[in-house]
Amino acid sequence: MALTPTERPNQRAFREEKAELHILLGSKVFVRAPLLSRMLAYVCEQHFLGQDTSVKEYSIGTQALGRGPEFDPDGDSIVRVMASRLRKRLVEYYATEGAGHRIKIFLPESGYIPIFVTEPATNAAPPQPIALPQSDPQRRRNRRPWFVAGSILLVALGSAAYLARSYSAHRHGSADTAAPATAPSPPAASADGLTAIRIGAGLDHDRIDSTGVVWGSDRYYRGGVGRRFDERPIRRTLDPLLYLAAREGDFRYDIPLPPGTYELHLYFAETVHGIKRVGDYGEGQRQFNVYLNEKPLLTEFDIISDAAGSNTADERVFKDVSPDGDGIFHLRFSPNLGMALLSAIEVLKGTPGKMLPVRIAASETPVYDNAGWAWRRDQYFVGGNAAKWIRGVQGPKNQGLFYGYRWGHFDYAIPVADGSYTLTLYFAEAHYGAHSQTGGIIGGGVGSRLFDIFCNGEALLRRLDLFKEAGGPNVEAIKTFHHLTPNAQGKLNLSFVPVKGTAMLSAIEVVPEAE
Repeated sequence: MALTPTERPNQRAFREEKAELHILLGSKVFVRAPLLSRMLAYVCEQHFLGQDTSVKEYSIGTQALGRGPEFDPDGDSIVRVMASRLRKRLVEYYATEGAGHRIKIFLPESGYIPIFVTEPATNAAPPQPIALPQSDPQRRRNRRPWFVAGSILLVALGSAAYLARSYSAHRHGSADTAAPATAPSPPAASADGLTAIRIGAGLDHDRIDSTGVVWGSDRYYRGGVGRRFDERPIRRTLDPLLYLAAREGDFRYDIPLPPGTYELHLYFAETVHGIKRVGDYGEGQRQFNVYLNEKPLLTEFDIISDAAGSNTADERVFKDVSPDGDGIFHLRFSPNLGMALLSAIEVLKGTPGKMLPVRIAASETPVYDNAGWAWRRDQYFVGGNAAKWIRGVQGPKNQGLFYGYRWGHFDYAIPVADGSYTLTLYFAEAHYGAHSQTGGIIGGGVGSRLFDIFCNGEALLRRLDLFKEAGGPNVEAIKTFHHLTPNAQGKLNLSFVPVKGTAMLSAIEVVPEAE
């Protein structure tokens, strides 16, 4: 049976298709397969934007699968291989966990334009789009007559079952046109299964970031205007488009939430001031206050001062926050000097008294460790270069933390809430004394690479020698530091400063300490 892409659906169907993609990306089948998730998210996003014709092997390879601009689809089959796996993974999902879904997403045997199949309506309630839902392996398969037609479709697409492989997973997003001053508010989220609410300020459509996470369009607001900015690099993020749309002015967000403890992340980037005149860095030209339930969170907040520059992603984190007595999370952005400006809001289900841990692997994709913890892909950095390991690292329990590393002269600005933290850094010497790509041994050993590490200006380590510390190349070295506290900007600023050769790093873990 020949399958062709469906015509653009009406608005309700369009929203349902996005909701189905959201649920699909949060399922266990896809949450541990980041490359497949990113490919699916990319082709679906282009479809939602009406840009199906722009989806080519080159665009998928460079924009979804992390290949560089030199990517040659004729010589590198990554897109075709991943497309084959994605087709099988979709077949597996809708034959098992997603069998009862009214809307199903498939990828045809020829081409990369997704197909959205809508089954006849039933009396059963459709799956609800909540962030990062937990899949239910015990879900009963729906045996209605339309499943026969679905089975034929599965055969046409190419498979009956596929064993899920364990890869990695999840995390940020885009920009668009101005929105009206008051947004219609969707129904309040259910407390059952709620793990996250993500809002892209100024967005008039959902945005899927480079790790498959969905940022919802602007909603729950009153006042201000939606802004869209010219495309440009944004430092400290791999998802600059999230910061190229914003809400500006005097505005508020009233977000309905179930009772409970939450963690609030606010995202900013100054994309107006400090970017045109030489010598004018823009500090002091925009200051505003932020209130939660009429209690101050940020006072005379200056994005450029906080981020240490314009066109720089800035994230502030607040733990132990809750909705007001009326069940509403009231966020108010009040101008002081100039207008308030906001890029995005993220509300996560929190842990009382503690911020959620931050785990980052210096790789192009997220990874899972042996304990099941998700490590985000590389972010929050400025400077240095990204590289992949030529050979595996000896001895670590979590090989995934050593898929890649950052080297050079670089720093990370890790946003954290108030409190005390334990920092763990993961290293291995990837160059000196190791095998080269041609198989030979690279010269050098003890004393070949020396670098200092600072946190908020205070030295953590001086003249770290990875070769000496680990006892050779490609051997794990771990360094742990306790009782670190954020600076006035709510950051752990980690600086890796070369003394001889260059600095290098494989992973960062920040865990809150008991108070």
